[in-house]
Amino acid sequence: MPERAAVDPAGCPAVYAEAARWLYDPPEAEDLLPLAGRAAAGRPAWGALQAFVASRGPRDAARDAADAHWILLQDPTGARLEPYASAYRDGARLGPALVAFRGFLRRWELVPERDRYRDLEDHPAFQLDCLAFLRKGAADGSVPGEAFRECLVAHVLPWMPRFLEDLEREDRGLPRGGFYAGLAGLTRACLDRDAAALGVGPGT
Repeated sequence: MPERAAVDPAGCPAVYAEAARWLYDPPEAEDLLPLAGRAAAGRPAWGALQAFVASRGPRDAARDAADAHWILLQDPTGARLEPYASAYRDGARLGPALVAFRGFLRRWELVPERDRYRDLEDHPAFQLDCLAFLRKGAADGSVPGEAFRECLVAHVLPWMPRFLEDLEREDRGLPRGGFYAGLAGLTRACLDRDAAALGVGPGT
């Protein structure tokens, strides 16, 4: 198993937010500029992504990430992965895992922003966006810490580490892959850190 990045726990909300963006839509060249050259110096945990961008430049890196995103997650004729909690936990989309997560959203009055997400709520982008919001809110006191714990332990950890491992493996096998492998490793590292901080295991 590839070694995971060492991350500052305070930086995990930003990791979750960027992972949410780029799992939903691939990055544009402008999105990758902070990972290029000296601008990346303050983000040491992002090393694999920095190396990917540095090896080909932001424009070609965005092109290759878009190709990988299509092959891995979007291609309607046979995407490599089924990026939904229900698919991983229940064996098919629209399963009990989605129903349970929707119940969690209602209970904590977390309303999906339909102009941002047009997919099922158990897509990893949506769940990571929730984690980013709840992790930041728990830290500053604007959101109860129990909401973050429930989201992580009950809805994310039971499936997303496996999805991210699959994403990393499949992306490494692509001719111009590497971006999503780096993103998956970084995201898994943050999930590990947050799980450890709560005293739970990643497969809980």
